[in-house]
Amino acid sequence: MNVKHVKKIALTISILGFTVGFSDLQENIYFWLGRPVGAIAFIVFFIFMVLENEFALLDEQESNKVVNSADQSSRSTARTTSSNKENRTPALTTSSSH
Repeated sequence: MNVKHVKKIALTISILGFTVGFSDLQENIYFWLGRPVGAIAFIVFFIFMVLENEFALLDEQESNKVVNSADQSSRSTARTTSSNKENRTPALTTSSSH
């Protein structure tokens, strides 16, 4: 899930929580839960807003790491296929029996 989507969801929950919390529905249980839920969702929105640039930087670094590892693996497979297979020693050797 993208950070922008989480931010929008948290802001929507925060607004809905505050509107229910400050409404005149005092006999409803949602009235008493509205303000705390709105405050918690607003804090989540604020945290994601502050860290949005850091998440973008992390995504960029991870994509560069994937591209670099793909390039290195393609280079290493090209080297191994062009090597001379007759000069390799077998992985499992048999012992001589006495």
